[in-house]
Amino acid sequence: MTIIPLAITQLYKATAAELLPTSTRRLKAFNDFLGQERAKEAVHMALAMPHDGYNIFAIGENGLGKRTMIKRLLAEVAAQEQAPSDWCYVNNFADPRKPIALELPAGKGLLVQKSLSKLWRSVSRMVQASFQHETYIGRIEMLKNSLNQAQQTALQELAQEGEKRQLKLVLRPQGGHGFVPTATDGEIMTSEAFDALPTSEQHTLKSAIQEMEKRLQRLAERLGRMEEQSRDKIQKLNDEVSLAAVEPLITKLKEQYQDLKPIVDYLSAYQQDVIENVDIIVNAQENEPDAVASVSSDNAIPSRYQCNVIVSHNPKKGAPVVFEDLPTHYNLMGHVEQVTYMGTVATDFTLIRAGALHRANGGYLLLEAEQVLEQPYAWQGLKRALRSRNLKLSSLEQMLTLTGTISLEPDAIPLDVKIVLLGDRETFHLLQEYDPELEQLFKIRADFANTMPRSSDNEQKYAHFLADCVAKEKLMPFDRSALMALIEESAR
Repeated sequence: MTIIPLAITQLYKATAAELLPTSTRRLKAFNDFLGQERAKEAVHMALAMPHDGYNIFAIGENGLGKRTMIKRLLAEVAAQEQAPSDWCYVNNFADPRKPIALELPAGKGLLVQKSLSKLWRSVSRMVQASFQHETYIGRIEMLKNSLNQAQQTALQELAQEGEKRQLKLVLRPQGGHGFVPTATDGEIMTSEAFDALPTSEQHTLKSAIQEMEKRLQRLAERLGRMEEQSRDKIQKLNDEVSLAAVEPLITKLKEQYQDLKPIVDYLSAYQQDVIENVDIIVNAQENEPDAVASVSSDNAIPSRYQCNVIVSHNPKKGAPVVFEDLPTHYNLMGHVEQVTYMGTVATDFTLIRAGALHRANGGYLLLEAEQVLEQPYAWQGLKRALRSRNLKLSSLEQMLTLTGTISLEPDAIPLDVKIVLLGDRETFHLLQEYDPELEQLFKIRADFANTMPRSSDNEQKYAHFLADCVAKEKLMPFDRSALMALIEESAR
């Protein structure tokens, strides 16, 4: 083999100094994929595919800047997209174990929450005033007096009938009314006096007592019906007063949110529940404190009438880009908290907490693959959500049958998110081998190379990248010689 001598210039490639700036201060941050055109094309292709399964697995060694580059690209794309919906949970008055999820336009969630808080205060104030008004109190007294008068009249008439037959209506020690025989002077006859009567008179009195007791029984049934009718009248009056107090407030809010049918429907159910449970307001000071409301964001409002906004977006900031650095099952999928109050475990919809998938819904979520796999049930939960395209809250404790405590079944929330998994080649190939669902759910592979050709164009891009690092780490600006030294040190 012929040995070809090499000149010194062939063993060393000098950087073209004239193409580099005198200082990194003159360079703008580099916001592109440095030498990763293939990976960039893969990411762009995934973003252009709206179909299921076109999530991204970004493969490359640690330190290549995968996350930074992809996050910047996603931020640029997301800024041009429409902000996704806000989501909140409200009480399901028909079945509190199944809270209702309301989808609202971006930025409306907190406004609705504020409106409902204000509504409760107005409703509480109006109902209290209505039920303390002298007109209402007078009508209630009239109904009660009418019942008492009717009952007393009926009892007096029956008592008079008994007196004609030598019987007296008395209150028994064990409770209730009964008839006893009387002497000629009208006083109650003693048992000795009764035993001294002729047998025929005893029989007559016993028969009279039996007959009057039957009439008394029928009267008791009639009095019971009268009480029930009176209660119905009072309930009807309460409903009328409640409706008069609540309906104008509800109607005004319905008009404000007339374009949001879920809110209008909820307000109708809200109004009916307030009317049916008006005693919660009227007897607010006497009621036991609300265990869940005491730890919620607004403990002045009973938890059943609160609004739990789990996701809220700024309508001017586009789609969300979220990176979750601790992807536990709860942090990804969300969860329902529980509180212990006076030895009792309680929960409701106000304790529903959003996960990263909720926050990234309608946008993009970046995850480190290795971290997801390290967390129990996180990978399974992520796959389940992507397959079903729904976010359904579930309790790990119930899934594992670790406890029999109560839980909720909130409405599922439709999931529309693009996932980016970041990992090295070993992690990818292990998943590819042992989990056949990987390629169904992550159809796009963005392969980040460890090297790039050393061209003048790439050297300038690398200088921009170094300027970005200098700014991020708050270092003193690098001059041209420093840039040249770093470029040559990085060359292989």
